Amino acid sequence: MTDYTRTTYRDSEKPVLAVPVNNGRALPGATSKGDATASPAPISKKRGNNSVSVTNGNPRLEALLERQKQLDTLLAAEKLRLAKRKQKGDRKLFADIGREVCHAGERAPNFQLMVSQTLGGTVTDDKVRRFLTERGWLS
Repeated sequence: MTDYTRTTYRDSEKPVLAVPVNNGRALPGATSKGDATASPAPISKKRGNNSVSVTNGNPRLEALLERQKQLDTLLAAEKLRLAKRKQKGDRKLFADIGREVCHAGERAPNFQLMVSQTLGGTVTDDKVRRFLTERGWLS
């Protein structure tokens, strides 16, 4: 027969007890136990193909959820705009650096030799190698 009255837990296994909550405020005399939070019920539950609202017709909660959807959309658009700006900046940077390297190579044969040696070991694409060879940057 097993005795269940003397169960020992490690700290990570201890059951978490939530603080009783009344209208978003802890009840008098209630104290928090560990990491527990008295979070509200889930906003919606999925039952089959139907989504059941748990907001119980609370207009403030529904308005906040709608605002959250709008903010998520705006946030996604802003992230996309920043990614496009970064791509545009990178293209400009690579074009500017490439142009300056080419000009420096035309003026200083030793610099062109150094770049040629570096490119010879790093460029693996045959199409790019042919192009650089035609332009005199690879031998």
